[in-house]
Amino acid sequence: MPDWSYQTIFRPLFFQMSDDRAKRFALSSMNRLYHLPFGKKLIEWMGHMAPHPAYQTKLCDHTFASSIGISSVVDHEWLGVEPFSLFGAGFIDLGIVTLQARAGEVRSDRALKRLTVNDPWANAGVEVLLARQKDWRLQTPVMVGLGHAKDADIKAATTERLHLMEMLHEKVDFFVVPMPEADDSAYEKWKQHLKQLRERCSQLGKPLLLSLPVYDQLNHSDLESLCKEIQVEGIVLNDLKREAEGFVFGDADSVPDMVEWIEQLHNRDIPLIVSSSIHEPDHAQKLMNAGATCVQLDSGLIFSGPGLPKRISEYTWQSQQKKEQTTPTTKPVTMGWIFALLLALSLIGIGLTAWYVSFEPVIFPYDEAITGVSKEELMQLNDRLIPFMGHDRITLAGTTLSLGIIYIFVAVFAIRKQFHWAYMLIYVSSVFGFMSLFYFLGHGYLDPLHLFLAVFMFPIFLLYIQVAGKHFRATTSMNKGNTAKWKLALWGQLSFVILGAALLLGGVVISFIGMTEVFVPEDLKFLQLQPEELEQTDPDIIPLIAHDRAGFGGTLIAVGLAVLLLALWGFREGEAWLWWTFCLGALPAFISGIGIHFYIGYVDWVHLAPPFIAVGLYVVGLICSFAYLHAPKRVA
Repeated sequence: MPDWSYQTIFRPLFFQMSDDRAKRFALSSMNRLYHLPFGKKLIEWMGHMAPHPAYQTKLCDHTFASSIGISSVVDHEWLGVEPFSLFGAGFIDLGIVTLQARAGEVRSDRALKRLTVNDPWANAGVEVLLARQKDWRLQTPVMVGLGHAKDADIKAATTERLHLMEMLHEKVDFFVVPMPEADDSAYEKWKQHLKQLRERCSQLGKPLLLSLPVYDQLNHSDLESLCKEIQVEGIVLNDLKREAEGFVFGDADSVPDMVEWIEQLHNRDIPLIVSSSIHEPDHAQKLMNAGATCVQLDSGLIFSGPGLPKRISEYTWQSQQKKEQTTPTTKPVTMGWIFALLLALSLIGIGLTAWYVSFEPVIFPYDEAITGVSKEELMQLNDRLIPFMGHDRITLAGTTLSLGIIYIFVAVFAIRKQFHWAYMLIYVSSVFGFMSLFYFLGHGYLDPLHLFLAVFMFPIFLLYIQVAGKHFRATTSMNKGNTAKWKLALWGQLSFVILGAALLLGGVVISFIGMTEVFVPEDLKFLQLQPEELEQTDPDIIPLIAHDRAGFGGTLIAVGLAVLLLALWGFREGEAWLWWTFCLGALPAFISGIGIHFYIGYVDWVHLAPPFIAVGLYVVGLICSFAYLHAPKRVA
């Protein structure tokens, strides 16, 4: 559920359900998708959220892929842990676990954007967690909070927590102990309890972290003394507080309190994980500026969406670059973008040539030589046949020009900056474009010019892979909040995603038709001719028409992939070039694809409905994304 589908479709639907039903539906759906064949790859491919190495941070001798953690505090049965690990998280917090299950209900306050739970230690019990962990193949570090039974005294709590350590230490990287609400008389006993846990953690080689609410009454000096005496490796600070309706957390108003608490720490060497109501990238940035080592998301995933970890990583990285007054030049600029530009210019040249040929002469001399039928003979057979073939070829020409324009923008504005997503966009799109050469195995017509152009461009493509695929920089973003223009832009992004997917599907269908039936009923109605009549004239005529149609389908697949991946991976605030890519890139395809039908009189509204729907998506996408993509650049 990327943000463009979560904010626009799924979140409104979930908010019409009960909290429990919405939670179970979302978590079980993600879990099922993750375990489908290629499901994990699909989640990774859709979001492109794997953290760049530049986002790495260290905590207690562990290297996190990013400084963003995800809390399973609302996932008491740990259904979403594996999908969560693909959201760009540096670590996963499994929440509290106890030997026996503890029932609890999480309710969302959608007005205040916070969560309420009647038991903050609610969980399904350690046996359920162990059963889940048997199938996990996580590369992401995991931490777990050690709970105990209700009303347990210190001795019973110690026994239960030590038992939990023995059961979980092989698949857990950190243990977390919540700070108790202890009176002064029990404080010394609790310190001895904590020392026993710390000693066992040392034997197991696991760091021990202390968790406490920002609203805890323990002053900073006492806390720092306690951490030094017990030798805990870090603090997990949360915003849990008791109110009349239960325990509240994820309250957006807690961020300033968190910042103030962090700034009062004297010992800045204590690693600090802040679990707060982080709903926007700027919330995380403020906490990190104050001194947080890492931040942890809970309610933010519900109210903002699954793309929040990626947005935070990109925004905080850009803020760091601005703060240090540096540019991301950790890797040398390569010439990979030049080869991508050569591919683009080659496509432009091919498109312009095909555009000219589509009007005059339409048929190449080698077409006549292979089929044994001249252009004049085809016109005598049916005066609409040459315009029909020209309509296929000019549609192919326009689509090729569109692909070339998209490649130019991506090469100059993204690959030149060495972004991995841009490299993959041209790589994937080109692979499918080259594969269309082999369509002749289906329709039986090997176009010599198509073969020549493929042979000419393929070495450029190989050089592109070799040079551009070596060094990549971390992506950055200036998006700091869930603004109105961000929310509107998600509708634009959704429109472009649908457009790209529709073009991709259309290309597959047209390719299949080109290699099988060749004609659709509307074609035969326009031609006023049956395929049998063409076969009687010359059996090579239909393969000639089929190769144009299938070639157009193959190019449309490449364009569809380019548009889809551009919408999925490239959408960031202030990237005006992206808006112009969509705007200008679509024009040749739409002008040629729709205009030629009116030019030759092939006006069938059923046949033209798909391109007009595509134009509608295109216009909606441009309108909704304009303000977001054209936002002025600002200093973080």
